[in-house]
Amino acid sequence: MPFDFARYVFNLNSSFDAGGAQALRRFLSHHLTVKRWVVASDYNTGTQGTDHDVYAFAVYPISLIGIEGVRDALRKCFPRDFKHTSHITWEQKHFPATNTCFVFVFLVSKSDRFLRSGDRTKDLIAFRNELAQTIAILTKNGTGEDHLRKLRMLHNQAGRRDFSLAFMERMLLLGLFNAFVTAKLTANIPVDRVWWVTDDEGETRYCNEVFGTMTYLNYHALWTKTFGRKPMPQISQTDLTGMDRGLSDLVDDLIRIPDFFAAVLARWRLQYNTVLPPPGTKRPAIRRYFHIMRYWLNENENLWLAICRPQHGGDLQTGRIITAKSPRRLERYRKRVAPSAEP
Repeated sequence: MPFDFARYVFNLNSSFDAGGAQALRRFLSHHLTVKRWVVASDYNTGTQGTDHDVYAFAVYPISLIGIEGVRDALRKCFPRDFKHTSHITWEQKHFPATNTCFVFVFLVSKSDRFLRSGDRTKDLIAFRNELAQTIAILTKNGTGEDHLRKLRMLHNQAGRRDFSLAFMERMLLLGLFNAFVTAKLTANIPVDRVWWVTDDEGETRYCNEVFGTMTYLNYHALWTKTFGRKPMPQISQTDLTGMDRGLSDLVDDLIRIPDFFAAVLARWRLQYNTVLPPPGTKRPAIRRYFHIMRYWLNENENLWLAICRPQHGGDLQTGRIITAKSPRRLERYRKRVAPSAEP
């Protein structure tokens, strides 16, 4: 299928297996009885002064007793007035070690494109043709009418003069990464149901939430490739009311962690290892934010961070970023993740 992005997933898998698989399995070992999960996402694109966009995801377990444990951990560490706090607490520094969530972060180079070659007319025609082929294949395979209706709406929008391929690239990448994160979760632990929680923004609401359709189709393709005809976990994209009592009030809290990563890392100038202060923000505040982030990155607990470079023509180069406060800490980290020696 033209837009299942299977050609990208191989390199994502290779990078993840080298750097994130062991960490994810270690996190999941604390939640072996959990059958229901939340994948919350946020992103930050177009930040001036840096060379990358950020797509961040947090995977939360919903235990048999409900969401209360996650709620308490989030609100204790990051209250609603967190931006105005005067100091960093011990709980905030050590939040990843609580095993409340596992975080995936993808840094995508702004200069790389996969839908755009430079000729807008040619690229639009190619996009509409591939989308039409996708719709035809899905129709033949008996895909649900709701998904097909949204894809047809997208196909019509792609014929408008103001249609943005750059916007579409961001939406497709967000969906690809969301599907990839969900696939890694469900491939490593038995899951009954997954809820996708997203912020109410342009990419996720465009064309009657066609983002959800593209994400679902990508995830379905990944699941089928891995497990064949085995029944797929139930996926809920927007219906939060049935998740848990009072969960609809928790959406902002669930998004807070990916929002935090997206907001800070979008201003991370990798070549200088410095953070770019946002306009109008006092430097002490952004230093406090980055202090927490630097601590989390150094510890590398329950976190996988990758930089991705989409290439026009079908490739996605990926690599994991490793940070450390000191050479000694980096050496300890390398020893911890190094494969065991053969007997």
